[in-house]
Parts: sequence; C-alpha cells; structure tokens
Amino acid sequence: MTKIKSKFSWVHTYLIFSLLFLLYVGMLIGVIFAYLSSNVQKPAYQYILWIIVLIVLTGLFVLSSLKIFRTITITNQSIVLRTVFKRQEILWSEVKALKLHGKENWLFTPQEATTFFLHNGEKTFFLNSLYRNTSLLKLALNTIKKQYLRNQPMDIQKLEQYKLEQFSQKTPNYPMTGYSGNFWLTINGIGLIFFFVATLFWLMVLLIGRDIEIGLFVFFSFLPMALFARQLNYFHLGKHHLVIKNHIWKPYTRIYHLDDIEEVVFDSVGNSSDGLRVITKDFKSVFFPAGSLRPGTWQKLEKALRKRKIRIRPKYF
Repeated sequence: MTKIKSKFSWVHTYLIFSLLFLLYVGMLIGVIFAYLSSNVQKPAYQYILWIIVLIVLTGLFVLSSLKIFRTITITNQSIVLRTVFKRQEILWSEVKALKLHGKENWLFTPQEATTFFLHNGEKTFFLNSLYRNTSLLKLALNTIKKQYLRNQPMDIQKLEQYKLEQFSQKTPNYPMTGYSGNFWLTINGIGLIFFFVATLFWLMVLLIGRDIEIGLFVFFSFLPMALFARQLNYFHLGKHHLVIKNHIWKPYTRIYHLDDIEEVVFDSVGNSSDGLRVITKDFKSVFFPAGSLRPGTWQKLEKALRKRKIRIRPKYF
C-alpha cells in the first residue's frame, strides 16, 4: 500500500522546541539558584511563587507541544495523525471538508495550518511549519480531494503536480511598480544602525586587545543585524511578475510568475514585521517580512494584487 509520511522540520520543530525548553528550564534553575544562594532577607514565598509559575509554564509548553507535534501518514483509505498520547485515524469518508490554506490558533497565536472538518461536527488540523515536506502532504491531500469530487478511486500514486513557470531569477526588464519605504526611520532600521555601531566597537576592541573572548561580543552584535536586515524586504509588481528584494542584502532577489501564485497572505510571524506570505500552486509557502512599508503602501499593494486577480487572504484567517 502506498503511504506518504510526514518529516518534521529541523528548525521549527526540533531546534525551536529545544531552545524554548532550555529557556524555561534555565529560568527555573536561575530562580532556584537565587533562592538557595540569596543572603537578602526576602520572603521565601516570592521565590517559591516564581518556581511554581515557571514549573507550570514549562509543563504547559511541553504538553501543548507534544499534543501538536503529530506524525502524519496518508494512504488511499485514510489519514493517521499520531502523537505520544493519541492515535487518530480519519477515513476519507468521514471528512466533510478540507481546508488546505488557512490559520488555526496554537499558543494563542494564529498559525498556518491544514484543517479537516468532519461529518460529526469535529475538526482537527496540523501546523504547516512543523514539517519540511508540507508541500508533498498538501499535494497528496489535494489529489485525494479532487479524486473524491470526481467520484474516482483514491490513489495517491497519481499525484497531480503543478509545474511552475520556468524563468530567470533576474529582475524582468519591463516597467514595474515599487512598494517600499524609508527603512532607516523604522524600528528595524534603528536597530540595524545600533548593532552595526556595536559590532564596529567590539571589532576594534578585538583588533586592539587581541582577546579571543571579545569575538563572542562581535558575533552577538552581528547576529541581530542579520535578523533586522531580514525584516527589510520590499516588492516590485508588474504585469506578469512579483519581485521581492531586500534593502540591505542587495543581491537578494526572489521572483514569482503571477500565474504560479495560488494565494497571497498579508501576514506576520511571531514578533516579526508585517509582510507577505506567497503560496504557490505547488503548495510551497514563503514569508517575506517588510518592515519599511507604511499602511498606505500596503493598501496600494493589496489593491494592485486584487486588480491582477491574485487571491488575497487577511492576516488572521
């Protein structure tokens, strides 16, 4: 029997979970250590309260993560969602509707998800970012959805793949409208300048003192610069293409043919700047934060995309 199995994302599943878990545990250990070594006559209940709160938060985070980190197996008969606590098998005959593009809440934050609505009134979903083969999973689900609507036998061996337009990654040489802003006056621009100066300062200290340990300060000053720079994308929109560029990383260019775009989401991820999530017809999704754009510029871009018959989805749906 043909099966398609999910593969967890190294970054969004293993790495982020490990970092957040270590953060919670580190804070807990820090509070316990402060309580045991403190010579200040502070009430003990203050430390105990913090210890209890951090233990509860750590437990809730781990429990919620284990419930949402599901291994997925798709077959011609059903989809199996398995966690460490539960195994759920959903037959295709039990599915009333399938939403391939949309959001569901996890940890009080809307996340891109694939949602199943069942005939018994229940719904279940999986988060797209947790898997490095999400596009393959969605392709299989879309194939099954089409076969069901056509009253054809379910067969995921016959995946209906969409072939993207082939074109160069050089910017098209016809007139395009730019959607940008003055990034120096934004939080990202100011942060970039601050950490650039900090990096130069620690670099000079390193060169003068030749102390290898100062290299850590150089690294931790440079890292925020890269993160701020990543928030500073901007867009060009033409008759046939959407082009993404970056204010800081000038060589960076990403080009989409408009015919390949399934949907554009005006989105944000965590504490990042607002941006565009571009979802192509082969079910691949990329988020481009654009911290330099003002509300008026976003409105103009949305209007221009609608004029070109591109499907638009708001931030929280």
